[in-house]
Amino acid sequence: MKIACKSDIGRVRDKDEDSIIVLRIGSIHESRESWKLILILGDGMGGPPAGEVASYLGTRILAKFLMTELLSAIKEINYSSALESGIKKANKEIFDYAMRNPQYRGMGTTLVAAILDNEKLYVGNVGDSRLYIINEEEIKQITEDHTAGAVLTRVVGCFPDVEVDLTELTLKKEDIILMCCDGLTDMVEDNEIQRIVLESKTVEDACNNLVHLANEMGGMDNISLILVKNED
Repeated sequence: MKIACKSDIGRVRDKDEDSIIVLRIGSIHESRESWKLILILGDGMGGPPAGEVASYLGTRILAKFLMTELLSAIKEINYSSALESGIKKANKEIFDYAMRNPQYRGMGTTLVAAILDNEKLYVGNVGDSRLYIINEEEIKQITEDHTAGAVLTRVVGCFPDVEVDLTELTLKKEDIILMCCDGLTDMVEDNEIQRIVLESKTVEDACNNLVHLANEMGGMDNISLILVKNED
């Protein structure tokens, strides 16, 4: 797999409140080689509370939880259940941290996370950060935005519990995974994202080209994304 990620402050914000974690786990057991990917993106809520703290905590708490689940299991792993439990754990720990530290009360983050195991993709999300599948035929948004107008209706860390959306799908060989925050999707139309991803020579070029275009269109927010493409 070819993997690239990038985060950019944009042209308006005074700090980058997004966080990304990409983990590639390789193992060999009984002469069988196995590779898995963990992909996590969080977009911290702006304003007086520290969105960058919420996204930092959320992505790392979730990554640590998923790593433990994937490496400690002695039976088949329920990836969707692991994603749900991990996001709920991140939510509670961020909420509890803010309760202990009043200056952080009200902070929160979106979280979109995925586990890729061979052709199977498992997705969990809260908020309006997105996961797309891109190929020559279409760009398809897999996640659902939790918004009403421009207001988030679900966020990680603001309340003691949170509802998590879960999705499972089977990838085709030509499918490309894009995970991104609204700093990209608010600035660049889906069909333009698809065109740039497909026309760019590498996933690194695609990330750079998308960030550049989002900034050209105004760069009103931080711009973060992860791209995963079959190596073939």
